[in-house]
Amino acid sequence: MSNETEQDSTVQDTRTQSTWRKWGPLTGALVFAALVLGWEYREFVLPLILSPASLLFACLAMHFLMHRGHGGHAGRRRAERREDDRDSEDRSGGPS
Repeated sequence: MSNETEQDSTVQDTRTQSTWRKWGPLTGALVFAALVLGWEYREFVLPLILSPASLLFACLAMHFLMHRGHGGHAGRRRAERREDDRDSEDRSGGPS
């Protein structure tokens, strides 16, 4: 039983390492390219980043991403109600 667990963890470690070897250099190259381009075009990019319109777009993006759009809270309540209904059905032996 412990051999299976050790083998599973070894396979998972190997996958993690191979994924890092595959995407690590690409990620590093993209970060380096972004830094170089940002430095070269800083007079053009910096006013765009600090403009009031970009701050407005950033706030809107955070709102929609954090709440998963409008109605995100209501969706959670509906899921909780469904779980409560399932629990009551299980206790009563089925739908009534």
